[in-house]
Amino acid sequence: MAREQFARLFAERVLAARWPVIIGSLVWVAAATSGISRFEFAADYRIFFDEHNPELLGLEAFENTYGKTLVSGIFFE
Repeated sequence: MAREQFARLFAERVLAARWPVIIGSLVWVAAATSGISRFEFAADYRIFFDEHNPELLGLEAFENTYGKTLVSGIFFE
């Protein structure tokens, strides 16, 4: 019952001040998305490993011997 009363009061207040709510929502979305152009995805997995990691050293030796494109060909053929 208390939830329904809260929902009703909230809806009444939002509808009573619909233009400030709409404008405020648009300003909030613009502010929240203003930095999205600075996000980047780095596919370099080497940043997660120490340069002396044995698995990373093994992978680098494998790639030096057989090449990097062959690895993706092996997994997806």
